[in-house]
Amino acid sequence: MQPQTLRSRSRVQDEDRRRGGSFARVIFLVWPFGSLAFTAYHLRSSWAKNIVWLFVIFFGLTFVISNPKIDANRYNDKLQEMGDHDYTFQTLGHQLYRDTEYVDVLQPLLTFVVSRFTSDYRVLFAAFGLIFGYFYSRNIWYLIDRTSGRFKWYGVTLLIIFTVINGFWNINGFRFWTAAHIFVFGVLHYLETGKAKHLFLTILTVFVHFSFFFPVLVFLLYLAGGNRKHLYFYFFLLTFTFSEASLTQVREYLSFLPSIFEAKVSNYTSDVYEQVLNERKSLLNWYVQYYGAALRYVVLVWLAWIYFQGGAFIREHALAGKLFSFVLLLYALSNLGSLIPSGNRFIVLSNLFAVALIFWYYHSNRQPGWINRIAVLSMPALALYFLISVRIGLDMMGVQMLVGNPVTAIFFRDETPLVDWIR
Repeated sequence: MQPQTLRSRSRVQDEDRRRGGSFARVIFLVWPFGSLAFTAYHLRSSWAKNIVWLFVIFFGLTFVISNPKIDANRYNDKLQEMGDHDYTFQTLGHQLYRDTEYVDVLQPLLTFVVSRFTSDYRVLFAAFGLIFGYFYSRNIWYLIDRTSGRFKWYGVTLLIIFTVINGFWNINGFRFWTAAHIFVFGVLHYLETGKAKHLFLTILTVFVHFSFFFPVLVFLLYLAGGNRKHLYFYFFLLTFTFSEASLTQVREYLSFLPSIFEAKVSNYTSDVYEQVLNERKSLLNWYVQYYGAALRYVVLVWLAWIYFQGGAFIREHALAGKLFSFVLLLYALSNLGSLIPSGNRFIVLSNLFAVALIFWYYHSNRQPGWINRIAVLSMPALALYFLISVRIGLDMMGVQMLVGNPVTAIFFRDETPLVDWIR
């Protein structure tokens, strides 16, 4: 009788989940932003990640280009250029890897396909959202699906931070930030399953953004060297003390790369490029300049705690042990890479892996004590990081994203970002 009762309850639960999924999809068609709130209460449902995926596509359809200096403008300009009837697939093919205009494949190919149908940049960004959103949502639920029971308060905080480290508004810089989520997806799955297809996907990120030759090499180095947490941990600590290096030396170190990358490397390591970035940085408020450091030092404290106090956690969970060693190695080398202009983006990539590890550690720990003290003390830094991250995203969000739906978004275009409404 008892097994029958359990089966009946299971059928009822499955039916409730199906109804919840259908209801969520209806809400999305009417009010996509509202469907996110509904999904927040059903994170363990199988359909939840698809609602987030759909929302990222919808966000692309409502994307606001308000600043002429953001990457989105260049994507829009290229879409208009490719829409010219004289621009053919053969033209695109000649530009790939030949005149070094393109050393990344996905974005120009996607832009060319969209240009055959429309010159509306919002359609292009919806296409960006289709790809970015898939890996974004899958990475979030990779964390969720590997926990059980009720979420702890700090676990929810870490999950929220994970969603904004490389938030959906980063389709503005589609190439690098999409490559980042694909890389995280491939590495996490490969560490868990060892399947070659996930390693292949990880390597393919080089064709999404050329700079991913760096994290790919780091991952291959990790696979060759294995788990060496002691060596990697002290290397990780050491790199926190590095503050400057000669760009001339950096360019020499990168001279081994194939010639197709030469122009890109020269651009990203040039003194002129460094000066431009420094000028932009000088215009930012202090909290925008240092919000990344706030998260960085929270991660430092947690990784040190796991190293000294998390031995049981690492021994009990094979994936955690692998991920811990890889995080330490990637973070250490990313600290060095941050000495190059724009190289600090690899710190963001490292933070994705680190926060994932900390999230699992916190949820797996059964002895609160100092764990909760660290959690409470880290909250101001995490709050600052969250607020500034969202503030950056507001420059690309419009009213349509909040109150519109797929139908209204097609007929009404946002020209004013949300940040202008709240200033």
